[in-house]
Amino acid sequence: MKISKASKLLLAAASALLSGQSMYAQSYGVAVMPNPAAPGFARSHAWMVVPAGGPFPGIVHGPGQPSSTCTPAGGGCYYLPSDILTAYAINSIANGNGGTGMTVAIVDAYYNSQTEADLAAYSSALSLPSCTVASGCLTIVNQNGSTDLSGVSFNQGWAQETDLDVQTVHAIAPKAKILLVACDNNSYVNLGTGVQYAQAHANVVTNSYGGTEFTGETSNDIYYSSSTVPILFSSGDTGSETEYPCTSSYALCVGGTRLLETATSFRALESAWGGATTNGGGGGGCSSHVTAPAFQSGFSTCGGARGVPDVAALADEYTGFLVYLGTNAGTNAGGYVFGGTSLASPLTAAVIAIIDTARAAVSKAPLGANLNALVYQAAANPYYRYRIYDVTTGTTGSFSAGTGWDKADGLGVILGPSMASYLVSLP
Repeated sequence: MKISKASKLLLAAASALLSGQSMYAQSYGVAVMPNPAAPGFARSHAWMVVPAGGPFPGIVHGPGQPSSTCTPAGGGCYYLPSDILTAYAINSIANGNGGTGMTVAIVDAYYNSQTEADLAAYSSALSLPSCTVASGCLTIVNQNGSTDLSGVSFNQGWAQETDLDVQTVHAIAPKAKILLVACDNNSYVNLGTGVQYAQAHANVVTNSYGGTEFTGETSNDIYYSSSTVPILFSSGDTGSETEYPCTSSYALCVGGTRLLETATSFRALESAWGGATTNGGGGGGCSSHVTAPAFQSGFSTCGGARGVPDVAALADEYTGFLVYLGTNAGTNAGGYVFGGTSLASPLTAAVIAIIDTARAAVSKAPLGANLNALVYQAAANPYYRYRIYDVTTGTTGSFSAGTGWDKADGLGVILGPSMASYLVSLP
């Protein structure tokens, strides 16, 4: 696949990270935010790949690369938006039209005044449509819905998370509007307040954060239980651990995968994110505090407990996604490679927005808060593997992927065209 001159310039700019080192040995993935978060607070689930020396091309364009290259020792691989659109057949969703007419809400902590400029640089470099505040494509508000962001402080790790979220949604659903809710800080109370505003003003809400489960966590469900739209959460990035709010029965919990592509960007193999080929791993397992929702009956192996994740998408930072960070979010302005279930959640939310557009084309309302139940319904035999790519290889830590629902990747990865066809067929 040819990479545009502008894209090459974006990639080359990342060499500023390397401070004059001349030979790369390997790359290493680092969590953007420390784990665990303080009690009552959430952490983002983004991972960044940093080359341990040498020119940025030590991290190579992923299509057609052998698995050994897309590892810490091999230097790592990255994908462009066009690669993901092809691998996940997103442009083949009938009447999807890039998410036209839909709004994807992103809830993050803190505020980066360069978010719009970073999106503009990214869009220009990768020939994506412009998305600005002035055009109405991008709206940025505080947790209460005000455009006055003067009282919201800055945090670099969350600025990186925000750039990842915003640019991922725009790359996958370039015609959808984006509502970014910048909360006062990363407490569950403030983030929950932001989610309440977001779900009232968008068609789908994505949240790339969480924390270790705790006694009384379900008291925070008050922020999600009244939603009329799907609310997505990322499952975590330390492997074999359940995290709230992803364990909430009101969430569509999104785990992580590792993606290898053919030379023409089609899916070659998608496996669980974790193990020896990476530094992180998708969260999952059986909740200690949430009972099994009815929609998991016959699927989950967690008995009377909520099992997570529900679905999964690309998260391995060594088969990561190219993102642009400006001088606020990055050590230097330029292209960076990101993974984590912080990537998987906004990617999946963008696909849902595209499916909503397909529903609108036949005069049907956007999908509602029961999407988690509908996804399990769609997986009922004999249609499971027609609508979901069953991830059957790889591990996330203690959990291995296998046939059917598992603690590594849930049901698997949504197959856009066929899942869309089913969801569009519903009332």
